[in-house]
This record gives sequence, C-alpha cells and structure tokens, in this order.
Amino acid sequence: PYTEQQIGNTKVLDFAQDTNGISYINFYFDLKGVSEKNLKNLDLLTTTLKKTDAGDLSFKDVTQQIDTYIGGLSFYATTYESIKNPNQYRPTMHVSMKFLDPNKDKAFELLKTVVVDTKFTPENRVNDLISELKTQMASSVSYRAPMLSRLAAMKSFRPEKGAFLDETSGAVYENYVLNTDFKAKELIPQLRELLAQVFNQNRLYLVSVTATKDNLVPLKNSITQLKESLPKEAGKVDQTWSFANQKDYDGFAIPGEVQYVAQVASYENTDLKYNGAMHVCTRYLNNNYMTPRLREQAGAYGGGSSFSRYGQYTMSTYRDPNLKRSFEIFDKSVYFMDKEALTTDKLLPAILG
Repeated sequence: PYTEQQIGNTKVLDFAQDTNGISYINFYFDLKGVSEKNLKNLDLLTTTLKKTDAGDLSFKDVTQQIDTYIGGLSFYATTYESIKNPNQYRPTMHVSMKFLDPNKDKAFELLKTVVVDTKFTPENRVNDLISELKTQMASSVSYRAPMLSRLAAMKSFRPEKGAFLDETSGAVYENYVLNTDFKAKELIPQLRELLAQVFNQNRLYLVSVTATKDNLVPLKNSITQLKESLPKEAGKVDQTWSFANQKDYDGFAIPGEVQYVAQVASYENTDLKYNGAMHVCTRYLNNNYMTPRLREQAGAYGGGSSFSRYGQYTMSTYRDPNLKRSFEIFDKSVYFMDKEALTTDKLLPAILG
C-alpha cells in the first residue's frame, strides 16, 4: 500500500516499509521540454553526468562523494506507455537514488549539485568519456542488435514513440555518435542547455519514495527543497518533435557470418487482449517449435517469440547463420500451433514456466 500527496504539480507516492535504514527514491522528469535538436544528446548527457566537474567539486570529488554518501545514483531516458491507451506515451528522464538514512542531507545536496551545477569540464575529460562510449558502442553492436531491430520494427506500429527511441537510443542515435567528430568545446554548451531543459521543476511529474514511516516527512521536505532549486524557465514550454529528417534503418551491417533477426506484428487492433495465456502460448511454442527448429535444425544460437502488453508480437533469433530458413520457420509457426493437439499435460510445463 502507498499514500499519495502533491508537491505543487508533482505527485509523490510514499511506500512505508521496513527498509533496514535505507531510503529509495525515484524521480521522473517529463522530457517534452527538450528541443528536438537536443534529443540525440540525451544519452551523452547521462554518460557525462556524475563523471565531470560539478559545482565546486572536481569530477574525482563527485565520484568519491557519491560512492561515500549514496548507494546508487543513475540516470536514463526512457518512455512509459499508458496501459489503457498504448498510443499515449511519456518520454521520461528517470533518476534513481538510494542512501542510508543518516546520509539524507548529503545525498540530496550531491543530487542537486549534479542536476543543477554540472559544468561538463574539463574538456579533455568530456572527450575521453565520448571516446570511451564510441569504443564500447562499436565493439558491442552485435549484442545490441536484437534491441536495434525491435526499435526499427516498432516505428511501424508506434511512429511517434519509435521515432523518439530511435533518436535517443536506436540506430539513428548510434549513427550520430559513431559518425560525429565531437569536440568538447562545441558539445559542452549543448549539454548545459540540455541539463536545464531536462531537470526543470515544472517537468518533475512524479516521485516515488520507499522508506521507513518515520522518514517519509523529512524526505518530503528534502524533495520540496530540491524541486525549488531546479530551473524554472528552460524546458517550461512543450516542444514539437516532427522527426522530419530522421532516416529509417531496416537492417544493420555487422562483421561476421551470423545475423540477429526480429519480425514484429501488431495485435492491438484485434479482439486479443494481453493476458497470461499469451505467456503460456509463447512458452509452449518456444519449447516445442521455435527452439528445436531455429537452434537445432537451422543452426541459430537461440531464438523465440513473445507478446508485449502494448500490442506487439515478436519472433526473433540471434547469432543466426541462416536468415531465409529462419523466416520460413517464423511463417510456419502459426500452422504448428493450429494443428497441435494441446492437452493439460502438454501445457503444464509452459504454465509452470
């Protein structure tokens, strides 16, 4: 159970639990105040936060104090969809923090310093962080291939959400990072502008707090003070994102002789409703059809199928040496389920998971 309260336009959900002296807080910032030209830099923002100079602290001091006073501090841009209407989504910067209760004041002071006063200096530090990101991205593209293929397919069913995710974490973003010769001197002003657009007090729409009951009131006061310290004007007005110049990527060339394949279909405009039976169906299909044929017969390292609660059905493979054969297996899966004589004994392993 939880209690709900408001701090201005921000909803606060309080979960009173015995947490053994640790407070867990999640902040959710609406990203609609970010200009379209800055969207592609959201991941660069989260890459450099906590790792560059902030306030009066050097980047080494920031790291040391976070390690000392905060058990975990993370930033990531994502989207949250409405369960009732999957076509409605909210682009969000999710900030997660946990700390021992005696460190509350220091934890909030550090969080404020990072989200308000990060300087993105020194320049050579920013250059090093971007270079490291590029190296990681180039060397691990095959591991992210399933995610990239799903994002590409999503744009067919959720054009606006798919375009946002492609711009901020998909193929469009990766091509931007890998093919741009970043100069810290030019990037830093963009990151400072983006920082104010993201961490704006008018954009903090939700906070969730899990802590012992006695600590909920002091934490509310700290959240109120943090919100009041955030910028007001930058990011205040909703931005229009057209993604008019965004490219579509239906395939990605990677080194090697295997492929990562995803085929996605939508069931949202059908009579099907997301439920537990869908999980039983895909587990049965994966165990009795997809894995034997994709892995044991076609030679893929793995593969399977899954339903999402937001109206997509996905079939995929990874480390797959036989693209044509895999698509033939995908196409025939419906005939397998249609002809299969299902019994309780056959379904029990899928039901138990």
